[in-house]
Amino acid sequence: CADNNHVRTWTVTRFRGMISTQPGSTPLTSFKILSLDDVDGHGGCSAGTEIGPYGERDDQQVFIQRVVPDTDKLYVRLSSNGKRVCEVRSVDGTSITAFMVHECEGSSRIGSRPRRYLFSGHSNGSIQMWDLTTAMEIAGKVDIRALGGPTEEELLELLDQCDLALTRTPDSTPRASTC
Repeated sequence: CADNNHVRTWTVTRFRGMISTQPGSTPLTSFKILSLDDVDGHGGCSAGTEIGPYGERDDQQVFIQRVVPDTDKLYVRLSSNGKRVCEVRSVDGTSITAFMVHECEGSSRIGSRPRRYLFSGHSNGSIQMWDLTTAMEIAGKVDIRALGGPTEEELLELLDQCDLALTRTPDSTPRASTC
């Protein structure tokens, strides 16, 4: 459901590596990755702000959620159930303008495994790097809170940083604009 960032997941049965239709797939969860993009922004350009999913198909995948355009905070959520893995906040308080997840293969040393990193680009031109592998390991050891995206209080805090305006499109349809 890419048009409105809605995610639905199912539990499927595998038999000898193949997806089996018997007894059938069962719904696991359904959730939305809320993102209030600026309608007056870069003409719908979403380069560097794709929500995902990121990760290998047979591994645990994640979504990256940036709720409002001018924010210093991202939410990393599991693609399987929408639960929050971690919250990433800019080190220097600058707005996050772009983000991307990259997986690096481990070296040839024994015990070395691939690592997953989140790179965030910022309004001051800097790039910050976050270790998602460690965050996912910690989240796997502790009981992940039922939190997914922002809570009501967190959403109000994010919206408090924005200038919300009602604008009209050429076809006279009112739309919300954030900046």
